[in-house]
Amino acid sequence: MKKSLIRCAALLLSCLLLLSACSSGEKKSSYELKEIDNLYYFYVYDSNGKTLKSEGPFAKQPRITDVSEDIILFTVQAGTGLATNWGFFYDLKSNTESKIYKGIFNCTPTLVAYGASLSVNVSEIFNNDENIQVFDSFSKEFSKSAEPINSAKFINGGKQIEITYLSGEDYSKITEVKDIDLNSGK
Repeated sequence: MKKSLIRCAALLLSCLLLLSACSSGEKKSSYELKEIDNLYYFYVYDSNGKTLKSEGPFAKQPRITDVSEDIILFTVQAGTGLATNWGFFYDLKSNTESKIYKGIFNCTPTLVAYGASLSVNVSEIFNNDENIQVFDSFSKEFSKSAEPINSAKFINGGKQIEITYLSGEDYSKITEVKDIDLNSGK
């Protein structure tokens, strides 16, 4: 009897801890994503709990990704395909927001790769429109596709970018590695 009472108390305590961890919103340190009446709201707080930024309502659930200890990426997919994806970065430590980027492929804590269907742009996240490197020439022709560039990801510590795209009538996947030099301008 005593053992079953202890097990019951332990089970009740576990359930209470689980319920307290679950809430209507996702909260992590200085930001929170809340769902209210099937709409989504995003909040950034300072260390005292004061709201620094709020966004919403959004009909689709935004995604929040930790880029580093202090930097988060907030994205919303407005439709289908990369071109309908938009987002911004937020530095929680310095309370700094980046410009809005459309078509985000990949990022590091300092760089973002974004673009349209026929090019990949690389820039410093918080440097806005300065020092952008555009990759728009490739060794093979693109396939006739709405979005021939499949992916772009930083490699070698952000010194290079690996871009994969579709080429030819057979939609072959081609991968090219390009050096990043933000001082080159192109």
